[in-house]
Amino acid sequence: MIKMTVRAALTAALALGVAWAGAAAAQSWRMQPRGTDADAFALIDWPSGVYMISRCRGGELVMAMTLARPMQGQSVEVTYAFDGGAGVRTRWSLSDNGGGVIISDPAPFARTMAAARSLTMSITDGQGPRQRYDLPLRAPARDLEEVLATCGLAAA
Repeated sequence: MIKMTVRAALTAALALGVAWAGAAAAQSWRMQPRGTDADAFALIDWPSGVYMISRCRGGELVMAMTLARPMQGQSVEVTYAFDGGAGVRTRWSLSDNGGGVIISDPAPFARTMAAARSLTMSITDGQGPRQRYDLPLRAPARDLEEVLATCGLAAA
């Protein structure tokens, strides 16, 4: 039941993020105005229309990313690498509508992302073509670090 709550929250957060996705320059995390149910909420977007959100509410960190094309199923296989490093292979949950992914174990992912200059990802649901993302980043990502700090998850 908790997983469905997170999935439903992600779908709402992704829908909310669409309204803000074009508000500022791409590749930089930006804090979003209060008015959501989050204690801290930041967004990063790229010219392709793909964006990622990071949200802290009640000490719980959630990170999610939109997909270029919806996928099917409950989860997807993801391989990602920061700054050309070794790839990490994992599984992430899909949002209810298949248009986004929920990042598993978001704190270590966010800590690494905050200092990175690039993120490369390959995502597949095993049913359609693999989606590849080459996402430039600006470091340091102070707004992402602020979301982590709000959740009590800042790097030591």
